[in-house]
Amino acid sequence: MIPSRRRAVLHFLLAGAALFALTHRTAPSPAAPSAARTDDDLLADAALARGLDRDDAVIQRRLVRNMAFLDGDGCDSPALYDEARGLGLDHTDVVVRRRLAQRMRFALESEARAAEPSDTALEEYLAGHPDRFQLPARVSLTQVFLRRERAAALAADAAALRARLAAGAAPAGLGDPLPLPARLTQASAAQVGAWLGDQVAAAAFALPLDTWSAPVASPYGVHLLRVEARRPAELPPLAAVRAAVREAWLEERGRLAVETALRRWRGGQG
Repeated sequence: MIPSRRRAVLHFLLAGAALFALTHRTAPSPAAPSAARTDDDLLADAALARGLDRDDAVIQRRLVRNMAFLDGDGCDSPALYDEARGLGLDHTDVVVRRRLAQRMRFALESEARAAEPSDTALEEYLAGHPDRFQLPARVSLTQVFLRRERAAALAADAAALRARLAAGAAPAGLGDPLPLPARLTQASAAQVGAWLGDQVAAAAFALPLDTWSAPVASPYGVHLLRVEARRPAELPPLAAVRAAVREAWLEERGRLAVETALRRWRGGQG
């Protein structure tokens, strides 16, 4: 143990530091208005007011170990917890404050997420956030491929092959083998681009339907394309994306609950 006189001096210094911190926290000067306090400051104070520190083993261990270190005897008796709180270490320890803010944020979010949204609320959320749930435009096409290794003959071979296809030749078995599908069904631009390259994807969404295209270059060679169908981007029905919309709705409710509480505390309304 630290000698009683040393311990008394230590307590005096710690208490003075805690009092200084508390004074500046609860009564900020005109040069440091309450708006300058961080969100974590407000959340941590709210957590202390709720007593969230009392059932938090992480906070308790932190404060007990701090006091054991200050005592210098390595004893981490639970009785040191109340002593640490009496010295205001729950208001000044950075780790404890961070933990308190986290606990308060989770508590606010959990309370806001407790109410189950109605289908009407989810329909409105889906309609209001099309960018998050919209299905991309999609295309169905057939492609015939010619390798770039044909070199000087590539352009002539492609022209001859296009003429055969335009005259009604079946594409199966024509062209060169490619370890990718000859037919893509309901593929997005991102999927076509990943498989056949961005130039092919751009062409697939611009070509007229049911017409064999001029050769379109890709990293592999050239492709002749026939687009059979295109679907514009569209919102799926709620039934198809209900779980994702529900989670997004609840997440937003939690975030808004935290933002509302912080505004209230900054406005001095409790």
